[in-house]
Amino acid sequence: MPQYEWLNDQLEKNRDRYVVIATHHPSFTLTNEYAPPGAAPRVLGAELVNLLLEYPNVIAMLAGHIHSHLAVLHETHERDPYDESLPRSGFWEITTASLIDWPQQGRIIEIIREKYQGRFHIAIVSTVVDHAAGITWDPKRLDDAFNLAAISRDLAANDYHIRNEENPRVLRLLSAPEFRNVIWRLPDPLLN
Repeated sequence: MPQYEWLNDQLEKNRDRYVVIATHHPSFTLTNEYAPPGAAPRVLGAELVNLLLEYPNVIAMLAGHIHSHLAVLHETHERDPYDESLPRSGFWEITTASLIDWPQQGRIIEIIREKYQGRFHIAIVSTVVDHAAGITWDPKRLDDAFNLAAISRDLAANDYHIRNEENPRVLRLLSAPEFRNVIWRLPDPLLN
């Protein structure tokens, strides 16, 4: 509970600023409600999402843990009166793949305030990038960063976990294009 109270306090103090939450675990993995006897109850994903939705200035939550490119819009039930396709407020929860897994893609996030269809919006621009290493490597050049990256890519491609096509991990690693190079929009919570 101290972390939850700290987060609530920080959100309260920063109502006049755009807020991006960075966490290791996405909300939908926060499902373990076990707490030792005498300990405070654990904060689960739904409670965290509900807290963040109380603050319209929260625009994104970035997470890892699941080793996959995904995005989920958490939104209030109210619609933007100027664009019914957008929520009146909400935030994007964005996960990104791990650099240890094939194909070793990272994610660049840019946040832009823009005028879109006559109103101010926040655009969250996601670009998935690969490193510049080649596909072959030389065991005699271990002091070269590109060579080391090529070794890393080779090791990731040979991950024994993904040899079995029935393994659910394979499906998780195959992120759909709509979660990679994309622009997600929200009404600007500070200007509208």
